[in-house]
Amino acid sequence: MTLILVMGGSVFISKVLATHLIEQGYNVDLFTRKKNPINYSGLNSYLV
Repeated sequence: MTLILVMGGSVFISKVLATHLIEQGYNVDLFTRKKNPINYSGLNSYLV
């Protein structure tokens, strides 16, 4: 399975992109400032 790192995954386009990739079956990691709550179903992990 492909692992994808999304930069800034808590807001706007990155959030839509991350959820779409998860729905397509990719393993997704987020790199974010944790300014907004991260609660995506299926998210691999997030880095602060």
